[in-house]
Order: sequence, then C-alpha cells, then structure tokens
Amino acid sequence: MTIALGAEKPISPHAVRFSQAIGVCVRKTFPVRCLKWEDVGREYIEVVKGDLQRLFVLDFNDQAMNRFVEHQMLTTFKEFRADCSRYFKKYSDPEEARANPPNALVGRDEDWHFLCDHYISRAFQYKLAERKGEPVDRVELFRKTHVRAGTFVSQAAEDAHNQMLELQSQPTPEGSQPLSEDEICDQVLGRRPGYSKV
Repeated sequence: MTIALGAEKPISPHAVRFSQAIGVCVRKTFPVRCLKWEDVGREYIEVVKGDLQRLFVLDFNDQAMNRFVEHQMLTTFKEFRADCSRYFKKYSDPEEARANPPNALVGRDEDWHFLCDHYISRAFQYKLAERKGEPVDRVELFRKTHVRAGTFVSQAAEDAHNQMLELQSQPTPEGSQPLSEDEICDQVLGRRPGYSKV
C-alpha cells in the first residue's frame, strides 16, 4: 500500500478495506478511558500500526503514509466517541442506556459503564451546556446529574441539593447582592481543583 506523490490518501483497490481495518484496530486497541485524542498514548498508536502491518504491506518511513494512517486513527477515534455519545442520548433513562451497550461495546461492559458515567457526570454536562451557548444553572445541573430513576443517587447528594435550594431561597440583606449559583455551589460543594470561573 503506497500513497502517490502529491496524493493525500492511498490509491489502491484495497483502499476502502485499509480504512476499515484502521477503524477496527482503533476501536479494538485504544482504551475507552482515553476521553480525548491527547490521552491516547503513543504505545497504542504503535500497536495499531503493527496490527496494520500484519494485514497490509506498509512503509511507515514514508511520511505521507504515516500522516494518512495517524489522521485516519484520529478521525475514527472521534467518530467512535461521537457514535457512543449519540447512542447514549437515545435513552431517556441512563440506567436503561447502561444496560444496553452499542454493538461495538457488547461484551465490554466495564468500558460502556465508564462512558455512561462520563456522559452523566457534572463536568461533561456542564461542558455540553457551555458548548451549546446556554447559560448553565449549576444548581439544576447538579440535580440532573445526581438523580437516577427519580431519586438522588445518595443521601449526601440530596442533602447538598437541599442546602443549595435553601441558600437560593434565603432573603438577601438590604444593600447586599444575592449569592450567585457559582457561589452557592462553591459554598456547598467546595471549589473543585482546576476549575476556574470565566
């Protein structure tokens, strides 16, 4: 398999099969716990390249081939993550989603459960709302991410939410500003390391 000078991808009767093989190898090799491309260690990329060399005749000293394969890995990685997220969103109940992994993760329950936990995490939901340009109500976001099947996931979560609601409903002394949602959450939950308000 080679890439012609000036071309960006292989021109071969096996080009489609080659791209599909890259996808299969990436989904099989890259840990699901790698949430971003930057998290994928070089060792995993090298394992995929080794697997591909067992299936195709490839020269990774060829910069164009190397660039193409690594770009295909990145594309496949992002598409797989997006597919899993879309699949999860089809379910209105996170527990139902958790019990029904997508075909690509059947038999890999631990991986699917990790992704489900990630999708319902406060940090992920907060990032998603920010990306959509919506104002983020942190108190409501806390409730949404800590309630499963209509009840809080723990007594501590319910107590924290009730404390936030209580702080929101307290009358504001004359001449002072009411506490913001961020201040209320920080007061009840404590400040998370690495979190910075913009």
